[in-house]
Amino acid sequence: MQLAPLTLIDGAWLQGFTDYGHASSEHGYFLFEIYFDELGNGVPSLNHPLIYREVLGEMGVHLPDTDSPEFANWPGFRDGSFALPVYWLSIGRLPQTFLPEIFGLNLAMELSGVDGSYQRASIALKHHGFSTRFVDIHNTIDNVASGHSAWRPTPSTPT
Repeated sequence: MQLAPLTLIDGAWLQGFTDYGHASSEHGYFLFEIYFDELGNGVPSLNHPLIYREVLGEMGVHLPDTDSPEFANWPGFRDGSFALPVYWLSIGRLPQTFLPEIFGLNLAMELSGVDGSYQRASIALKHHGFSTRFVDIHNTIDNVASGHSAWRPTPSTPT
C-alpha cells in the first residue's frame, strides 16, 4: 500500500516532455515516448496506474483519485510514502533545468524492478491469487535488451 502514491503516478518525472517544444527536441522525444508508454499509449486498458488500481481493487482497496485531498489524507498511507512522488512531480515540472537528473532518474526507475523486484512481486501476487499484469508489463517494457532501459537518445552528429 505504501507504494501506491508512487505507482499511481508512474512516469511522472517525464510529465514535462508532453509540452510540444520539449517533446520535439532531440532528447525530449525519447522521453516523451517512455511517458506515453507509461500512460498506455492512449489505450486505457494499458495505462500503468489504471492496471495498478485494478490489482488494488482485487485486494479490496479502492483509493480516491490521486489529485484529491482525500487521497493525500487517506489513513492507510504513511507520510513518508509521499517523499519520492513529490520529488518526481517536482523535477518533472522543470524538464530543461533538470534534464540530467531526469535522464538518471529514468534509467534508475526503469532498471529498478527488472527481474529482481518485479519477479519477487510476481511470485507474491501469484501466491495470494492476484493478477501479475502490472509487474509483467513492466518487466516486459523496461527490459535491458529492447525496452525503456535499453533505449538511448541519438547523440548529435558533429558537423
